[in-house]
Amino acid sequence: MPPPPQSPEKKQFNVLITGYGPFSYVTDNPSWACIAALHNTTLTTSESSHTIKITCVGPLRVVYDAILSLAPSIHSRPPTFPPFSDILHERTSLEPNVQPPDGGWDLTLHLGAGRNGRVTVETIGHKTGYAIPDADGKLPPIVDVGSKVEKGVSEAENFERKRIARENGAGSSLKQGDTLRGFGKGYEGFPEELKTEIDAEGLISFLRKKIKDQRILISTDAGHYLCDFICYGSLAESQRALFDSNIKPEEGVKRSKSLFMHVPYDLGDPFTLVELTTIMKQTVAWLCTGEGV
Repeated sequence: MPPPPQSPEKKQFNVLITGYGPFSYVTDNPSWACIAALHNTTLTTSESSHTIKITCVGPLRVVYDAILSLAPSIHSRPPTFPPFSDILHERTSLEPNVQPPDGGWDLTLHLGAGRNGRVTVETIGHKTGYAIPDADGKLPPIVDVGSKVEKGVSEAENFERKRIARENGAGSSLKQGDTLRGFGKGYEGFPEELKTEIDAEGLISFLRKKIKDQRILISTDAGHYLCDFICYGSLAESQRALFDSNIKPEEGVKRSKSLFMHVPYDLGDPFTLVELTTIMKQTVAWLCTGEGV
């Protein structure tokens, strides 16, 4: 008589989710509001009973310097965090309980407020072309390429420019300068675009079926603002950890998968806070295990 089939090994995953704080006219940023309650919680997948420990950090300051500090830290081995006073918009009750796993995060999921009417899965981060001042009125570092560079303005970037201009007033100037800005020193070896290795189309297909809503879309343009900035920074540092740190999975050290998603900046257009939280829970579960919760 053959032995009974063995049940699949139950695994534990560690996931970091970040969300931004207020900026421009987005006073209560849904990218943080929809995940704050998930901090220090554990999900159990519906089929194989894998467990997923979630850590949330936010609300992040909408400034370039905060991301330049955060991205290398969370992908270092072992991962760390910069001083929270440098990266968070305000002190939160989450701080004392944030302990990164020694072996690294299985997944880093970054959220930001985008256009209404949809949730978008961003597949590409951009290294340069950042001409919009952050919430402190500052720009990212100058990238020395030995020449001036001009580029057109995409639809997503134009949306971000108009959003910031609304706060600054009609007379505000947000012209694309001829000085290239973005990820400079330390990122010379990285390409202009980095693409997530995550199966974005597979994720969207799963979410549409699970949530029963088609307004979850794929995107290749995160807008050349702080959302695009953290998207690229996290992808770059994930790659750096793989190639520079001699990662050995058999020793319990892993490379973090990284993804950025935009949520609507107005709750209820079309998703409520509860619905956005559900989308993020299902996203995390599928990205880690291929299952839902």
